[in-house]
Amino acid sequence: MIELVIIMAIMAVLAVSVIPMYSKLQAKTQRTRNLSNMQVIQEAFVNYFYYTYAIGIPHYPPSPDSLMTDEWADTPMDEELLGEVLAIIEPVKNIGHTEGLPENN
Repeated sequence: MIELVIIMAIMAVLAVSVIPMYSKLQAKTQRTRNLSNMQVIQEAFVNYFYYTYAIGIPHYPPSPDSLMTDEWADTPMDEELLGEVLAIIEPVKNIGHTEGLPENN
């Protein structure tokens, strides 16, 4: 019986010390992930600016709200571009797993 009490006391001490460490580790990991995501977004904006600068019309991309309008949604996709993209991904399509509905593959 005494052994059981001692084991329970040791487990309680471990739980009291481990749970706060886990919470701190989780918060630190989330902070690191957020910083990394912000850096990726920043690099994408800067790369876009450099690209537009190179072609002679330097600017940062507009906000997504101004791009995804009803007019944009109603505009049909460029079939030629879609064909090129599908041709590029054809060699690796469904290698790992079948995607989507069978009738679409």
